[in-house]
Amino acid sequence: IGEFAYDVRISALEIYNETIHDLLEVHEGAAVATPLRAAGSCAGLDLRQSREAGLGDAFEGSLDTASVATSPFGSMCVPGLRSWAVRGLADVESALRCVRENRHVSATALNERSSRSHCVLSLSFAS
Repeated sequence: IGEFAYDVRISALEIYNETIHDLLEVHEGAAVATPLRAAGSCAGLDLRQSREAGLGDAFEGSLDTASVATSPFGSMCVPGLRSWAVRGLADVESALRCVRENRHVSATALNERSSRSHCVLSLSFAS
């Protein structure tokens, strides 16, 4: 059986207070990958939709394919959403550590680590 080559990528976003945040964003000036929330900054992203099934002209050439979701209802994308290459378990663990550290969490009366947000984690596979 012939060998297959796959490109595997991971991306993660959070919806918090009606704002979309890239959970894989890291502080660029750090000596090691430091999650951006730990560095004290995080910008919101936009959600874009094309009414056409598949990618519309509005998205052409401007997106990482990992940030696009297609359905019969059209295409959804988050321009600027990062995706990290996955070559093994260590890459997934590193991404999940960054996601965990970047998520908004705070205590509530019933849960001391309530996320108060929605997290969307995506793995994409391309051959």
